[in-house]
Amino acid sequence: MLPWDPQGRARSGLRRPCAAVATWLAQVPLEDVRDVVGFLRPTVMDELLAKIAAASAVPPAATSADANPPGGLSPAPSDASDEAPTGNNP
Repeated sequence: MLPWDPQGRARSGLRRPCAAVATWLAQVPLEDVRDVVGFLRPTVMDELLAKIAAASAVPPAATSADANPPGGLSPAPSDASDEAPTGNNP
């Protein structure tokens, strides 16, 4: 939630509860800004920018563990009778 006050005493200028959603990004051209009624304190702005950066971060590349089929099943091991004997088996 962003800082607000029903009488407009918050530095943000917001008079009712408002939230910034870090995943709803939009570019607003400067000429489309009609009025500035307040601002966010640097600590609030830093927290918001950190959430935006985290939400827009590129997910890490898939690992070999992610390459398994759905359900976490691995390919079936080969049948032991098809393998050459190893070790000192009599």
